Amino acid sequence: MKHKLLTIAALGAALAAGSLLCAEDNKADDSKDSAKGRMKEQRQETKDHFKKQAEENKEFRKSLEGKTPEEKEAAIKAHHEAQFKENQEYAAKRHEENMKTLQERLANNKKLSDAEKSELISFLEQQYKENTSFREQRYQELLAGFEKVSGDSSLSPEQKKAAIKKLCEEEKAKTKDYWKNQGNETKSEIKKIRDEAKESKAPASSNTQ
Repeated sequence: MKHKLLTIAALGAALAAGSLLCAEDNKADDSKDSAKGRMKEQRQETKDHFKKQAEENKEFRKSLEGKTPEEKEAAIKAHHEAQFKENQEYAAKRHEENMKTLQERLANNKKLSDAEKSELISFLEQQYKENTSFREQRYQELLAGFEKVSGDSSLSPEQKKAAIKKLCEEEKAKTKDYWKNQGNETKSEIKKIRDEAKESKAPASSNTQ
């Protein structure tokens, strides 16, 4: 579940950025509250999404009873592929929604220049592309590992089960590290842009004194 929670955080990166960069005007508090509220809703929606898939997985495992090894392997591959596509579509929908919200907030932001706003948007779009590629790579690695273990006739059913479990644990660790790194990069980028905005206004502020 921990790696899924990190995925949730990554899906809301653009929304979080919008909250951190809210304009300092009369609507700032309302804007922040709105962003936090939507982030909370998204976390719950994403938890529900994974919970639904977990329930589907339980039913799917029951459906494998009585099938031949070849039939099981084909069914498992198709099931994983279907869920992978579903998750990619879910992530794309979330990204589109969050970027739209971010751009609306940036339009009212008086602290950042147009160049700084464009820099943030470009950064988050690049991260999204990286995340999409990472999920695709992770899926292909898991699929290749699964097929390798399943096709190894020298392994007993128990050994295959243990090997697949180890493979999944290794991939979960990679995923956890990846999302943690992406989150840190987002925080660093936001801090850098905010610092740049403060520095760019410092000379003008000094001249008025």
